[in-house]
Amino acid sequence: MREATGTYVRESHGATHTGDGNQYNFYLYAASARVGTRGKDPHTIAQDQLDGLSQRFVAPKGFAQARDLLLRHGTVLLSGPPGSGRRTAALMLLHQLAEDSGGIHELDIEDKAPFLRPDAVGEGDRILLDLCEIDEIRYSAVQSELSGFRSQVQRRGARLVTVLPQQAEQTRRTDFLAFTADIERPEANDLLMRHLRVDGIHPALTDLTSPDLARYTAKSGAGELARLADLIRRARDDGDPGDTFAQWAKETLAALNNRGDEVAAFLASHQDGQQRALLLSLAMFHESTPDAVLRGATSLLRVVGHPDPEDPRLNHTDLTRQFTEIGATTDPDGRVHFRTWAYDPAVRAHFWTYFPDLRDGFRQWVRDCVYWLGQDSRAALIKRFAEQALRTDRPEDLWWLAEQWTRPNSTGDVLADATQALAEGLRHDRYGHVFRRKIYDSSLIANLPKWRRHALITVCSKVMSVRHPDQALVRLHHLARREEEAAKSQAKDELLTLARSDGRLFRLLLERIDIERYPIDAEIFRALADSASRTRALYVSVAVRSLLAKSWAAMLRAHPREAWRAPVEAWLNAAGATATHREALLDVLVDACEQRTDAFNGLYVISRNWASASPTDGAEHRRLAHRFAQKIDAAQGIQTQERVP
Repeated sequence: MREATGTYVRESHGATHTGDGNQYNFYLYAASARVGTRGKDPHTIAQDQLDGLSQRFVAPKGFAQARDLLLRHGTVLLSGPPGSGRRTAALMLLHQLAEDSGGIHELDIEDKAPFLRPDAVGEGDRILLDLCEIDEIRYSAVQSELSGFRSQVQRRGARLVTVLPQQAEQTRRTDFLAFTADIERPEANDLLMRHLRVDGIHPALTDLTSPDLARYTAKSGAGELARLADLIRRARDDGDPGDTFAQWAKETLAALNNRGDEVAAFLASHQDGQQRALLLSLAMFHESTPDAVLRGATSLLRVVGHPDPEDPRLNHTDLTRQFTEIGATTDPDGRVHFRTWAYDPAVRAHFWTYFPDLRDGFRQWVRDCVYWLGQDSRAALIKRFAEQALRTDRPEDLWWLAEQWTRPNSTGDVLADATQALAEGLRHDRYGHVFRRKIYDSSLIANLPKWRRHALITVCSKVMSVRHPDQALVRLHHLARREEEAAKSQAKDELLTLARSDGRLFRLLLERIDIERYPIDAEIFRALADSASRTRALYVSVAVRSLLAKSWAAMLRAHPREAWRAPVEAWLNAAGATATHREALLDVLVDACEQRTDAFNGLYVISRNWASASPTDGAEHRRLAHRFAQKIDAAQGIQTQERVP
């Protein structure tokens, strides 16, 4: 039996695939689609997310003061209790600045001092520094570095918004008080109403004053109110056309407040392990087919070591009766769901919370199920598993799954699943740093398993680069340096795409280039040099021109003349195509010679042969080569010099 999954066709019973070629591209296509970024660059994705957040944003108390401080000082520190929406306020402060400002990027806290790198600040950058999850020791160290970092922000015309941790009140330095703003939660009804209206729900103000709803909103933070609004939207979408807002709100509050008690009561009265396995299977494969739910339950029983039933199967009730007994029904389209709305997340939460000794078994179960599930069901399963693993402080379970699905003997048919598991962890506010650290450690390992390498490249380029482009670039660079030739192409291509997307990242990669130690860095530099020579903005600054000259110098030292002939000719072609920065391009090559006669002579010979070999632009090329020779002579303190090849 073959099953169309929507992205590629795979054997539903988990048969293997071999070979590369187009099939390999299908797997990468699937992996990119599953992380939700295929077809868009990270900057576009980040902008889309900010635009969506802006539509739902209600300015909290203290926001106006924070904006004033940011405009006056170039820096503002945001303090406030959990649930006040500090991070969202920080993003909106940066988002609402003038359109001609630099792009927003989230600053990465380094693993060792100095924690804040001044060279991470680009001209006109808008920078978010979120310290909410930082420990007290590192927070103290970051505070000591912040004054110097602020000076760099001011020098480069950038803006910095720092979100302080909850414990900052006791340890905040007095010299930061002048540009610290205290944020309080927005009015609950205002925030809830904004979320609802974006989703096309327009309740009257009186609809928000029901006692149950008012009690819930009064104690909820900004994130909980956003979740409440989303559940109300889902209740509308899943309900009958004639339902009212009051009915949607009632269903939502019941799901939030009562479903856990209902699940606990059900399990207390139903001790049969097979019935419980069917209940959890349906919660994980909700709205799947009956055979998928049954197969999931059977697999779960096997993984946790539950004994097989002694009676023959035909002595047991059929699935219709079994589904009825657990409160489920089958739609006319053959999909199974619980009759009680939003019951499935409560079931999942209950099992992960109150069966902690089975969590290892749950992850083994998920690992095995992807091999026979269809694409859509697999994506939903991994998302639901990730929610529970991260909620119960087990990020290692997602990493374990990714490793299991990309073992050395794997064939790539679950590459999309491994990629999604990593992406779910990377996007998590609390545990994203754990996955970034693990990916960094893995990027330093030579000869990673093939499909694990591809999964890491995909999540670095498509997921990590959205909020942490610096760290994504570093990891892609390590991956490109440490793999065999076939793999270097993918990592190198994604690395160059990311570097070319932003001048600051372009400069960061130039700083990391080490041509004399890593052969792949010579290829990377040639690609960067080609881009820089044709795009004035990439090297107009003195710092970038210095970095280009430094890497050119390493190229001239470490490689024979023939290896640098083609890139030098490309550089000369770019110089010949422009009049505005021709001199600067030639000066970079002259500086790269480091006063070495052999380098001067080598460049002279290449430029002379380049000029002679052009049948159409010979005169122009000869003039450029002559000007280049004059610069070489001037650098050596002479006016003329005979040179021989």
